[in-house]
Formats: sequence, structure tokens, C-alpha cells
Amino acid sequence: MFVSCQGVQAGKSGSGDEKSLADQLADANAALGKLGTEATQIRMRITHLEKELKDKKAQLLSKQKEATTAENELQSRRAEVEKISAALGSIKFDEKHMDSLEKVVCYQVFV
Repeated sequence: MFVSCQGVQAGKSGSGDEKSLADQLADANAALGKLGTEATQIRMRITHLEKELKDKKAQLLSKQKEATTAENELQSRRAEVEKISAALGSIKFDEKHMDSLEKVVCYQVFV
């Protein structure tokens, strides 16, 4: 690898790379600027997502409270149904007797 004095003065390396050191520096600075912009965008996105996460957590807690309230209401209603079912079970009911009463009532209404 031979680099002429003129190449060295122009900032060229001897590796066959045709860009001068000044060009390489400009490319590196451009890449750095691009990365800086991307980093800023990523920071903004993180900030936005953190706020969204906070909001979603608040919504989750609210929904959990609603679910707990609904579950308690369901348990209360089930207990009420069991109580009513037990009360109905204690009532003596004769279906044949009920049928005959219905026939008598219907007969009296139509007569």
C-alpha cells in the first residue's frame, strides 16, 4: 500500500478507500445527527408509552374494582336464589290437586 504525499495531504487513507478523511468525518457527523434524531424520537415514544401505561393501569384497577363488585353481587344473588329455592322446596305441592283446582275454577268462570 503506497500513499502519495498528495493523497496524505488530501486526507486519503492508503486502503483503497476513495473518500477523504474530511468526507469520512462528514459522513460520520451525518450519521451521528441521524442517530441523535432517532434517539429523540425514541425518547418521545418512551414518554408517550409510559403515560399510556399509567392510564391503562388506572383503567385496569377500575375494571378490577368493577369485577369485584359484580362478583359480590353475583354471590349475593346466588345466596338469595338458594334461600328462595329452599323455601319453595318446603312448600307442599301436589300437581294433581292443582290440576283439579284449575278445572273447577275454569268451570266456574265459564258457567
